[in-house]
Amino acid sequence: MNPHTVFQFKVTLNDIHPPIWRRILVPGNSTLLQFHFILQLAMGWKHAHLHSFYIAGKEYGFPDDEYFSEDEMRLDDSRARICQFPFSIGDQFQYLYDFGDSWQHTILVENVLAIEENNPLPACLDGARACPPEDSGGPWGYQDLLGAIADPYHEEHEDYLTWAGDTFDPEVFDPAHTDRMLKTIECSEMKRVYYRYDENENGPRLVPYHAFSNWEKKLAPSQRKQLENLPLLKDTVRTLTYLKNHNLTLTKSTANIPLKAVREITGGFVHPPEFERKYGDMVIKARREDQVWPFFFIHSLLITGGLINEKAGKKVTVTRKGSKFLKQGPAFQLWFLLESWWYHTNWEIACYTGRGFSLTDEFQYYLLGFLLKLPVYTKIPFKDFSARLLEKTGMFLHIHEELVQAEIFSYFIDKAVIRVLADFGVTESEFDSCPDAFDYLQTIRTFKLTDSGKKLLQSLAGINVD
Repeated sequence: MNPHTVFQFKVTLNDIHPPIWRRILVPGNSTLLQFHFILQLAMGWKHAHLHSFYIAGKEYGFPDDEYFSEDEMRLDDSRARICQFPFSIGDQFQYLYDFGDSWQHTILVENVLAIEENNPLPACLDGARACPPEDSGGPWGYQDLLGAIADPYHEEHEDYLTWAGDTFDPEVFDPAHTDRMLKTIECSEMKRVYYRYDENENGPRLVPYHAFSNWEKKLAPSQRKQLENLPLLKDTVRTLTYLKNHNLTLTKSTANIPLKAVREITGGFVHPPEFERKYGDMVIKARREDQVWPFFFIHSLLITGGLINEKAGKKVTVTRKGSKFLKQGPAFQLWFLLESWWYHTNWEIACYTGRGFSLTDEFQYYLLGFLLKLPVYTKIPFKDFSARLLEKTGMFLHIHEELVQAEIFSYFIDKAVIRVLADFGVTESEFDSCPDAFDYLQTIRTFKLTDSGKKLLQSLAGINVD
């Protein structure tokens, strides 16, 4: 079929009544992966789960040869274009999103048109009803959610309302707003989001893309000033500059920065860390860099971001990417470091949990969607947030006792998520009073998302900020 064609599709979410549907125009030369991104925006999903297309008896999606035999192989949807299929008006195929909740969509070919130069694509022509919240349990779970929201006397009314968002209205869909989003979509940047673990270089690319640029342009002067003064950014620039200007050799045994150099570097931090702490009659001394968390955190970001090269017993060198990083503005530096942490760093460095602890491959994607549902500047009880996250995610612990499992998971979310996001200016926390405890032993009582922080997370997800 001619690649210079436009397909008019009607996309209907199965098993939902009244129906949730969208009418969209999609260029014929779009890959199925690009079509996936278009569907996500058009419907209102958050890119938090896997997907598949089922066309003419074959499955297309993220190629995975681990769980499929050769005759059941899922084909690579980034290599298949819509125009290669002999679609005719009236043909249908299926799109599945979230293999757990099983959101099945029927896609109807309504028309095949010629491309018009003055008609930017993709486009949303029409639609009806809001997209269900992520992880609401599929069509039947969603019906339960709607029932609970509509009934103020339902025992789970408040919980479901919080989960869906106080402003959620299942009957509202704005085609014009969706069309504007589709007009600004850059499938190349969304593909970059999708293939986080398949980058050709160490860490994310040092190239801004559309969602970041959109966020950066809309920063208020006061927000820009806050970024410039963010301790994490100042301390990271100081560390990288120091490593560039000094011939440091890593220790042979542990491949650490020598503690003498760590002291010298962190002495110029906005908040210099302590190397010796008293706790009652006990004195705890830092003997290597991983016991000085503020420095170890930054060092990890420099490694996973590909800003430095290092090897045990060898000199640390700043890469070309690292030198270019130092020339970037604070907004880009912050976004790059957050992307390095979110998608390229092993979060377990933030806390030692012991054996039996592991993240699913999609955990960071799911968590991002989970956080984006939260309202800004609203206090969120941390224990409730952690419990709900544990219930809804694929976090796996080899522990049968639910109480122990919940405690370990809560500890992980505290140290590896909420506190780290605070360093990026994304969250602000309130702690339970415990004046004699170390800072890292203080318990988070509530936290909230900042306005600029939530928009930064949207940028991280490849979502344009309104």
